[in-house]
Amino acid sequence: MVRVSMRAAGLPEVPEQTALVAGAAFPKRVPAMRVREKLAEVFSDEPFVAAFGVRGAPGLSPGMLALVTVLHCRCFLGVSHIPQLPLIRRGVSS
Repeated sequence: MVRVSMRAAGLPEVPEQTALVAGAAFPKRVPAMRVREKLAEVFSDEPFVAAFGVRGAPGLSPGMLALVTVLHCRCFLGVSHIPQLPLIRRGVSS
């Protein structure tokens, strides 16, 4: 059995320089930026702390994994012009 621990850290702050550059490049915000800004507290680690031990290798943040999954799924919405998309969707659902 593999032991995994977790330290509730939440989403890391976006570095100030990164936020400035992204804001200048995308003044209306891209969907990924809006998702992170609006739903950051939904993806907190605190609800998952009891599911992890206090000893063992540090596990990946469940909140971060959930956010990445949402952003990944969001990327596939509205891109039906990509000819390989049905094949990708079939592979993901398998």
